Amino acid sequence: MIEYRCTCGKWFNLADDLAGQKVECCFCNSVGTVKGSAQEAAPASPAAPVRVTPSAAGGPLSSFKELFGRAWGLYKKKFLTMLGLMLLSIVLVLLSFSGMLPFVLLAKMMASIKTPLVLAGFLVTAGGVMYVMSWTSAAYFHAIAFSESGVMESLRRTRGLAWGYMGFLALWSLLVMGGSLLLLIPGILFAVWFILSPFVYLEEDGGSFASLMRSREYVRGYWWPLALRLLGVWLIYALISAIPFVGQLAGFLLGPFLFIHIFVVYEDLKRIKGPTLPEPTRGAKAGVLVTGLAGFIAIPLAAILISGAALTGILFKTMTMFKGGTFNPAAVMQMQNRGSGN
Repeated sequence: MIEYRCTCGKWFNLADDLAGQKVECCFCNSVGTVKGSAQEAAPASPAAPVRVTPSAAGGPLSSFKELFGRAWGLYKKKFLTMLGLMLLSIVLVLLSFSGMLPFVLLAKMMASIKTPLVLAGFLVTAGGVMYVMSWTSAAYFHAIAFSESGVMESLRRTRGLAWGYMGFLALWSLLVMGGSLLLLIPGILFAVWFILSPFVYLEEDGGSFASLMRSREYVRGYWWPLALRLLGVWLIYALISAIPFVGQLAGFLLGPFLFIHIFVVYEDLKRIKGPTLPEPTRGAKAGVLVTGLAGFIAIPLAAILISGAALTGILFKTMTMFKGGTFNPAAVMQMQNRGSGN
């Protein structure tokens, strides 16, 4: 079995007899030559390239060293593009805040409707900032996934995805935060399950929830190997960022490497599992949604139960004071103060 990577970034597992032959990618239609030794290579290439499609290879996740090396190679190739997108996103976000300025000027001239104008300016500015952040974030991940895309090409291709990608990010955050509120463990589980979802959303044209569940299917069976590889990379990044004086600059410049490493893992899991994943069951989908939403319900519910238990204790002690016809108002007041923490 030969691993072949197209110029568009897709990986293929090809038969040994394709060594030395020209193949055509089923995704981008580009033609390349499969590398192989002279002994493996076919005596002559066919007149037309062989069209190849991905297939499941199975087996373990690539080693930490192999994934790190691939990610580093792609990072060096895409460094200027990623740096350009990071700087451009900062500029665009700052420009978005300037949308508040006309409303502030109008509010000074029309004091009678100052509050509605300021509120409208806040809403317009917030919407603009959220749109720009979503757009540039989608472009950022697009530039990683599609190696031929530069800064302007990535922005152009993702301009129409900004609002949908914003909804995807909101759902991702909702589920991971909700899971984290349930004693942290579900949140960690979700964070690793959904770590590949930005690339799934952009590459596989799925909806928000479908992308999260497909990411879960890719990770399923490889949760611990993936988590340990991610942890290793993040620890290295944290140590470099902690270096006095130069750490913050190094952390900024190395930031894209973290996401490129995730993309390389995504490509490796696609190589292992192939393009066809089992459809998640309704129970699995319901379990993810219920667990994510339960975290937001659990905290206020716990607060209500604790308050109710404290109030019940006060009422019980008050009723016992009435027993036998004796009642001391000062004692009741003292218990209430203790219950309220005063």
